[in-house]
Amino acid sequence: MCAAEAKLADRLGVRRWALIAGASFGGNRVMEWAASYPERTGAIAVLVSGPATTAEQIAYAHFQKQAIMQDPKWRGGNYYDADDGQGPHRGLGLAREIAHLTYRCAPELDTRFGRLPQGSEDPLHGGRYAVASYFDYHAYKLAMRFDANSYLTITQAFITHDIGRGRGGTDAMLARLTMPALVVDVDSDRLFYPDYMQTLADKLPGSNGVVTVHSRHGHDGFLIENDQVAEILTDFLTLLDPKYALSAETPI
Repeated sequence: MCAAEAKLADRLGVRRWALIAGASFGGNRVMEWAASYPERTGAIAVLVSGPATTAEQIAYAHFQKQAIMQDPKWRGGNYYDADDGQGPHRGLGLAREIAHLTYRCAPELDTRFGRLPQGSEDPLHGGRYAVASYFDYHAYKLAMRFDANSYLTITQAFITHDIGRGRGGTDAMLARLTMPALVVDVDSDRLFYPDYMQTLADKLPGSNGVVTVHSRHGHDGFLIENDQVAEILTDFLTLLDPKYALSAETPI
């Protein structure tokens, strides 16, 4: 993916990026850019991401892949000629539900939903709890707009992500990434735990430690807490070069 992005940058005439920033799967690509093209990477900002997937992250992603591949309508990936509604929508939706659970956190779900039933549904007689309805709804939304094979490809890329592969190991590669580095965690994240992000910051020579986004939304806090994230990135850009400083009136 980063090789394709580098070719696009070549076509656009971009020889070097002042900053490459990304969160979650985008953060994986930030790390790969730094490892593959250090001479083209002025600085990096890694938000709730890392240099290689953990065993737990691989397990969650494995469940998502199995949800799609065990759907009979996946047909080994050959479903594009199927009639409307005959694709692997159920498997894709279930994969989304598994992923979505890792993007949120227990305190938020307890606060928002508790053990409330969904409307007039009775969980004791086949009905759903409100939290189940919430995940079902977002599964439906994704299945209506996304392709199952594309989901599998992205998930496999996430599972196999490791900037140290073929480069002497992850830690050895991190030690060579000397460009300025911003590392950001979300204090309620249970996909990229704060201590995991602290370890990354400790191993990056150009990092000055972790900056924390405070959120009750778990991993998705990087998407929801826009004001915090914008301020953190602005402060880092200003440290890189004062010309990036924004006034309080400047829209971000």
